[in-house]
Amino acid sequence: VNALSETLLLGRAESPEQAQRWLRAIHREGRRLSVLTENVLLHARGERGGIRAAPQWTDVGAVVHDAVSLVEAQAQARSARIVITGTAVEGTAGGAGGWVDAAAVRQIVINFIENALKFGPDGQTVTVRVDLERPAPGVARGLLRLSVDDEGPGLPPGDTARLFDKFHRGAGEGTVVGAGLGLAICRAIVLAHGGTISGSARPGGGASFAFTLPLAARE
Repeated sequence: VNALSETLLLGRAESPEQAQRWLRAIHREGRRLSVLTENVLLHARGERGGIRAAPQWTDVGAVVHDAVSLVEAQAQARSARIVITGTAVEGTAGGAGGWVDAAAVRQIVINFIENALKFGPDGQTVTVRVDLERPAPGVARGLLRLSVDDEGPGLPPGDTARLFDKFHRGAGEGTVVGAGLGLAICRAIVLAHGGTISGSARPGGGASFAFTLPLAARE
């Protein structure tokens, strides 16, 4: 960011196209730094037991679309495609509204997708599925289910137990940029909200990460 912005300020871009490429790189890396900073802050709060749920009436589909838009540049840099599906996506049956912590959902989705982009191949399709389960008779609260599937190498045998450990980056960690905090942060957020989180290898190849969050009562 510093090098490219300084070069642009000095007017050293050889063409408008090159200037645009540098601006896109600055924007992409700025977004990545923003997510990393938020992860570090959330990690610090979690270490102090400071992660708290703040439920509000949320269009879950819109929050997921917003999260995807924030990592779109990273996906384009890898020629990857992000597909959003499920009953909680805008325009599908089932409705998208629920009482959840919108900021928490957004951060988890961003971390899941970034993880998929880091470990998956160029040109892959990352699938985000979002479903809302309404309360059944006699059940106080409904449930938000969300999963992110990639087309990467999957999960090495024996690695599943450490997926959500701090600073663990799995196989190939020497070639993957990151602090190893993303999945640990996701687990801390989900547990603080009374949900569940998991990671597994997909039968057809790739990995699938999923979480559930209970929908809060309006009061």
